Amino acid sequence: MPPNRDNQIYSDFAIQEHRQRLFHANEDFLRGWDWEWIAHLTFPDSTNHHQINKSILNWFRQMQKRERIQVASVYFICWRKGHPHIHALMLGQANRNKNNTNNLLDVDASRWGKRWPHRAKVEPITSYFSAVRYVALHTLKLKCDEQETEVYNLKLLQRTCHPT
Repeated sequence: MPPNRDNQIYSDFAIQEHRQRLFHANEDFLRGWDWEWIAHLTFPDSTNHHQINKSILNWFRQMQKRERIQVASVYFICWRKGHPHIHALMLGQANRNKNNTNNLLDVDASRWGKRWPHRAKVEPITSYFSAVRYVALHTLKLKCDEQETEVYNLKLLQRTCHPT
């Protein structure tokens, strides 16, 4: 017996509605911070979850040590057709240093893009709402076959979070 067209339309509508709610929930969540950078980081196809987290944690730690600044991030590990990549929103806070670095806006983002071992684009956020929407959109199955949400430096995220 052929599928009922009305049931299929309802099912498609329900999926679309669910995706829209998920997108808006992620967008609202991400608006809880004053992000300073957006980063798009790639990996070779064979990279597994453990290697991905090890690479990005190492990159964050190097940045903190070299720039003498605390860094926090909410980042999404996305797989598209088996290819892993990261979309990250990042912020920084002075680490009681004497080098006049107050946050990530005082740091050269392009230098940190070049320090990533694969293709990367790291830049200061010029349009806050566009950056948040872009990252929230990439959490959906529409843009990624699979995704995981991760955080770096939860304590700093908790201190800098503001109600949306």
